[in-house]
Amino acid sequence: MNVQIFCDALQEGLWFKKLSEKLRDAEIKTIKSRGNNPRIIEELIRYDRPDIILLINNKPVLVVEKTEEVPTGHNVGQRFARIVRSAELHIPFIYFCPFVAMKHGKYANQCYINARLFVAVKNMSKIHNTPILIINWKCDDDYELIRDGSEDKELKELINDLFQNNFNFGNSIIVKKILEKMDKEYNERIKMFPNYKNPPPTVKIIKTSDFIKEINKTFGNIEIPKYFLERDYTLLYRLGMTPEKCRREDPFTGTQLVYDYIWCRYGETVKERKINLVLTIPLVTIKRWREANPDDLHRKRHLYYTIPDLLVLKDGIIVTNKIKKERKKQKTLGEIK
Repeated sequence: MNVQIFCDALQEGLWFKKLSEKLRDAEIKTIKSRGNNPRIIEELIRYDRPDIILLINNKPVLVVEKTEEVPTGHNVGQRFARIVRSAELHIPFIYFCPFVAMKHGKYANQCYINARLFVAVKNMSKIHNTPILIINWKCDDDYELIRDGSEDKELKELINDLFQNNFNFGNSIIVKKILEKMDKEYNERIKMFPNYKNPPPTVKIIKTSDFIKEINKTFGNIEIPKYFLERDYTLLYRLGMTPEKCRREDPFTGTQLVYDYIWCRYGETVKERKINLVLTIPLVTIKRWREANPDDLHRKRHLYYTIPDLLVLKDGIIVTNKIKKERKKQKTLGEIK
């Protein structure tokens, strides 16, 4: 059995290798810059680079993300695109993170995981028919993260169990227990923060007809794709970036996907939506936006043009479907050459 661990950083690969005796002889390889990895690795890092990609006999069987930050506030979307890409390729994903931990600084307090993450992950797992697990990095009674190695206990048990079951997640009793813990955590967070059942203040869901009236009033008649007009409702996600600080990828590129899977998406592709997904950036002009965030397939910023249906800026609208068609045309011409 040929086992390879591709990692974003060497220390992450060494950490993962220690989780199971089955990984003892695994070869550790660092993920290189885009364009310099095996094809399947290139496919997996198309949206963003995960911490760990496990290959057995050259086939990816698992992707892992480890973070000591509680997925709340901006942190929810910061790593979400990595989970999405793995699910799109039908490769199981493990997100190892704290469900609660102490936030230090001026307003120090315990910080809890955002309940919306569980909804988005559950919907995504169902849509792509791919296991996605969120495992708790435990903390002590003072809400400080445990770092003596015992925090990895559940993860070690899972990895060993997956090897025993040839990475068939459906046969694993431990997987079932983790899924139950995820449901329990979601219910507890909703009891504590009921507003997480609803969209955040940066999100509005309105009638598509009202949205069209508003943009026509603001920008004049703009050609909008037929599929967009056929959906009754549109989700507007407002990005409050300024012209000076609009060269940003996190957390917005991932957060749009969180909202997509909670409220918009019903199928595996962005075409399969029951509700339109629109990013609004009201303080930035199209010219400034394109300068700061060009459609670069080697950077996460290309997700601004890949995921939403439209971008509404200060002085106009970008229809992302036109960009996708142009990309396809350029690729075809390149192949002909």
